[in-house]
Amino acid sequence: MHGAFQEDTLTPIPFWFLRHGETDWNAQGISQGNVDIPLNATGIAQARAAAERLRNRGIATIVASPLSRARVTERAATRMVTTGTTSRSSAHGG
Repeated sequence: MHGAFQEDTLTPIPFWFLRHGETDWNAQGISQGNVDIPLNATGIAQARAAAERLRNRGIATIVASPLSRARVTERAATRMVTTGTTSRSSAHGG
């Protein structure tokens, strides 16, 4: 035990990280930061394909940036994962 931290209280769990699909700025090599650039047609297809790969993985929670490119990707993923999944926006990221 280290102070108030007890190592045996942590339970390892899988963590999946999914980046948003392509935007026109991504395709042009432009950094978008927190500018709300939407997904382009390729990005929408990428979001759907990535979401399909998340099916039946037991994902319980999805957290996404409030930017549209992340939210569109999150919505595609939420439709594919196990029923009962919760999703929420995070003010962080972009």
